[in-house]
Amino acid sequence: MQKLLDRNTRSYVPKEGMLQAVVNNHDGNLLVESLLDDGKQLEITSEVLELAFRHLHYDNALLRLVERAGDIAVTTQMLVAAAQNVQFADEMFSFLTWQKLGPHLTISLELLEAIVSNFHSGLEMVIEAAAASGSPAVMNLLLNMDLEMDITESMLTKVASTGEIEVLKLLIKRCKSQTAISQSIMDAAALNRFSGKVIADFLLSISKDVRVTIETLKAASASLLLN
Repeated sequence: MQKLLDRNTRSYVPKEGMLQAVVNNHDGNLLVESLLDDGKQLEITSEVLELAFRHLHYDNALLRLVERAGDIAVTTQMLVAAAQNVQFADEMFSFLTWQKLGPHLTISLELLEAIVSNFHSGLEMVIEAAAASGSPAVMNLLLNMDLEMDITESMLTKVASTGEIEVLKLLIKRCKSQTAISQSIMDAAALNRFSGKVIADFLLSISKDVRVTIETLKAASASLLLN
């Protein structure tokens, strides 16, 4: 590790140096942390992030690297790399679904295979994170996988409170009669500052079991439901 640091004594670390750092299986996270602490100008490209998601541990060094990279949209290859991370596939993939997704993100066979083969646990957590990300593309990707997955009230509540209407529709279409639309999901929609009103209207249109209650209005706290 020290040899690599010594080769980057200049104030600028090019892409090649960053690639060497993130693929270091033994000291990659420590090396990245050191480069970030040194205050150097780092060339952090999509390729660097892709390899970081594949090789690094999910810790503060990874999060700082993404923050330093700035406005770089998530690509299909980044998602593949995250899903192929041997130890932290769940965490990496869930983290990426909350980021800015690239306009040309595609649902590839390679991505499907990577997700199916390497998720160790917490698939429901991944679904919830994808739902809350507001990305119909990612949501469709996960729901179309040939997996035994029940759509839970927790998932619907998560997307109702923070997600988008199109994602919620995808989930409800998948769950069919598995999960009833409960009042708690309606109350969660009241907390959604951006899509709350349209989600609430949708829930009211498809279920006779929900209504706007005093509790809903309190949860809204003068949100879009009142506009």
